[in-house]
Amino acid sequence: MRRPLSVIYLILQLFIATLADAETAPSVARLDYSDFVKRVALQHLEGAAQREGLAARRASLGGVGLLPDPTISLAREGVPNDDPKWTASLSQSFPWPGTLSAEDRAASAAFEKEAAGVELGRVGREFVARHTYLHLVEKAKVLAAATENLAQTEKLLAFSEAQFKHGIGSHTEFLQAVSDSRILRANVDSLQAELEDLIELAKAMIDLPSGLGVEFVFEFPKELTNPGSERDRRDVQAEALAAEFREIQADRDGARLRTMPNFSLSAMVMRDAEGMQSFGGAAAVSLPLFSGIKRGALADEKSLRAAASGDQARWYQKRKQLALSRARRAVRQNGENLRVLREEIIPFTTEHSRSALVAYQQGRGPLAAVVAGRTAVLSLAGAAISAEAALAIARCAEEAVSQGVLEAMDLVEIPPLPNASLGGGGGMSGMGGMAPLERSGRMRKPAESLKPATPQAPRTSPGDGGDTMPQGGMGM
Repeated sequence: MRRPLSVIYLILQLFIATLADAETAPSVARLDYSDFVKRVALQHLEGAAQREGLAARRASLGGVGLLPDPTISLAREGVPNDDPKWTASLSQSFPWPGTLSAEDRAASAAFEKEAAGVELGRVGREFVARHTYLHLVEKAKVLAAATENLAQTEKLLAFSEAQFKHGIGSHTEFLQAVSDSRILRANVDSLQAELEDLIELAKAMIDLPSGLGVEFVFEFPKELTNPGSERDRRDVQAEALAAEFREIQADRDGARLRTMPNFSLSAMVMRDAEGMQSFGGAAAVSLPLFSGIKRGALADEKSLRAAASGDQARWYQKRKQLALSRARRAVRQNGENLRVLREEIIPFTTEHSRSALVAYQQGRGPLAAVVAGRTAVLSLAGAAISAEAALAIARCAEEAVSQGVLEAMDLVEIPPLPNASLGGGGGMSGMGGMAPLERSGRMRKPAESLKPATPQAPRTSPGDGGDTMPQGGMGM
């Protein structure tokens, strides 16, 4: 008796544990780039509506290319006070041979055209989803850089304020630090608001279950920022143009064949007043006396539409090649800009900024040089983020263009490198002016004169004993 009870007890424990796991299941979906794009492809409401419309068009194909319904008639003949004469007949009309097959071809081509349009819409939505996610990552990374810069600026503000209160620092330097801190705070708040708007847009593109939140992974996908081989892709727009051409040709063929003579066959059964039955049949053909002009006009229209479709297809191919060339140039240039920033410019500027900070801490340099260094570092960090995002977007646009979405090039750009001046002016609030930075050859390492020398009259931080402010107190 104890064994069945132990089994029941074990089953109850498993049931309770399952309920507990269900209650503690995560209510947040963590989405990276690939997960988000897949969810948009499957759950976007516009895509669902287009797929349902395509299914309706497919269902309508079953009623195309059929003969017209037959006609049944019943007639009564006779005079008053006399037995009537009854006649029953069945007739069927037939179009000119080839008319029904032309209608069937036109309907099939129209379905193929709509299917290509649905696929083209899917490719376009996929590119928009990719662009939205990459823009989201870019904004999040810029916000993180600006937040870090704000924290460093507030440390510098505290140090400048202490120096000023102890009669060591300059009032102008203190006011400059206050201004930079407040402007940076406003910029961070603006970036946070823009990021929240992008997150709401991304959430609207997917149909989430009720009560399920989303957490995005703010990282650029490696397959878009690393060099990769080009691969052939299905050109959906070319398929749509070809289907449209076939639809026009089949429709014009059907219209021309409908101007040809129609045939009809009839069978009759007659019964007179004495009950005698007789049978008969008839054949008829229409005379297209007035459709010759229409038939000639349709033939001319077919040839002209064929020429127009051919020209449209050739022009599309030219536009596609131009767009592909632009996309590939954008990929190359953004990749080169990213490499130059990471390997040649940012290390140089970072070292110069640290040297300016050390010089200021040792009493050998002005605060303006530290401000300019921080501005340059932040500007170049933002430029590297923008270049990486632009590289990823250009790769996505190249794929979308190869599939026929030429409008993807409207969102492709090559961000110019900032003119991150290392002079003594400027503030820390902006991401730097966006004038192109000219360069010749590789950037040289900073001169020895830029490196900190032996401290002579160090600035001291407020506190007991006048300890020198640590060199790493405000890491750049």
